[in-house]
Amino acid sequence: MSQKNNSALIAVISVVATLFFVMIIAVVILLIKFLPNDPTDPTTPSNTNPSQNSSYGQQSNSNTQQNSSTQQQTPTTMYVANVKNSIYLRSKPAEDSSNIITTIPVGTAVLWLENVDTVFSKVEYNGTTGYVKRDYLSATKPQAQTYNNTTISKYVYVVNVKNSIYLRSTAAETSGNIITTIPLGAQVGYIERANSTFSKISYKGNIGYAKTKYLSDMAPYQGSNTTISKYMYVANVKNSIYLRSTAAETSGNVITTIPLGTQVGYIERTNGTFSKINYNGTIGYVKTQYLSDYYSTGYTYFTVYNVKNSIYLRSTPKEVSNNIICTIPLGTTVRYMGESSNGFHKISYNGYVGYSKAIYLK
Repeated sequence: MSQKNNSALIAVISVVATLFFVMIIAVVILLIKFLPNDPTDPTTPSNTNPSQNSSYGQQSNSNTQQNSSTQQQTPTTMYVANVKNSIYLRSKPAEDSSNIITTIPVGTAVLWLENVDTVFSKVEYNGTTGYVKRDYLSATKPQAQTYNNTTISKYVYVVNVKNSIYLRSTAAETSGNIITTIPLGAQVGYIERANSTFSKISYKGNIGYAKTKYLSDMAPYQGSNTTISKYMYVANVKNSIYLRSTAAETSGNVITTIPLGTQVGYIERTNGTFSKINYNGTIGYVKTQYLSDYYSTGYTYFTVYNVKNSIYLRSTPKEVSNNIICTIPLGTTVRYMGESSNGFHKISYNGYVGYSKAIYLK
């Protein structure tokens, strides 16, 4: 009896153990099935929409391209190079004389902004934005270059000064670059124009620079006579006249001005237009028509009248066919030069001095 009871108990325990084991297995299966996947598991498939992935990839590529483009257009300091003197800054990326803003000297730093095409770059120079040729830009500052042209192209003379000019070691007006002086009238070898003010020349074996305005193809008139023969007065002008270093009307030979009515020492007649005078110790040349033996602080004007259209200005106070200089229209104002003869007044008109009939002038 006792043995049967033991066998039954063992059977019950076995059944219960089996059921418990089965329940554990079932719970594990349920946990595996319903619990969320581990997002860090590399084998876990992504639930992200493939199209979203594609869009993200395109956006990423776009951002990459944009970043790349931004890096390429970062303003950069560059230098003017590969040119002798300077380059043009233009308002448009085209080689046209009408779009030049200014020039930029070689070696100057500019702010590069972008390349607009295969020829031009957009830059900023001294606060001005414009375009320059790409070939003339360099990332490194160019070394200073010396152009040693010493070939004499012609010979010229020192003019338009009282005594002498400076020969300088550089094409600039500074106190420390004077080599020597070159006297008025000296002949020098002309090499080339250095800049807007100076020219490169050769004088007695020295290569240097002198102001271009003191150089001329023609030798200055240098008469030795300085004896004053009489005294005269500046007349027939409104304010003053020019005293010149040579007996010619050029923009570069003016020494000073002489006010109306000033007394000057008359030396001699130099040519058909100029006379040599002494003014305050300076010897020079003035137009003879502005000198008078009489003191005067004024001048007289006439007006052409009493004709239908115009009158003749003549080279002599005679009415002949071969002495006509030009015609003067009715109503024109002319300046009286203080001389009358044979029914004619000597007058000045448009730079011409001649004679017209007094009956047509009032």
